Amino acid sequence: MENFKVQVLKSVFVGSPNHWEFYESCFLNFTAEEYKKFVSRETLAWFRRLGSQQIVKYSNTSIGRQITELSSFAPDNTEKHVYNFRFIQ
Repeated sequence: MENFKVQVLKSVFVGSPNHWEFYESCFLNFTAEEYKKFVSRETLAWFRRLGSQQIVKYSNTSIGRQITELSSFAPDNTEKHVYNFRFIQ
């Protein structure tokens, strides 16, 4: 299914790997194309080359097995961004 939309909850945490404090959150809306670009192997590899760490979580969804959570850590481990994806048909 190619015509889906994605609601994204983006949460930002600051601190250290041992203790993360919530900083802010916001909602985003992605089209299917934007979602695919955001979680593509090329995009994740590009951020990894910059020194950040990317952790993905897959789950079975109404449109098949997809990435439902993406955690991105800053190269110096002082900031963490967590993206939770919800698929809407």
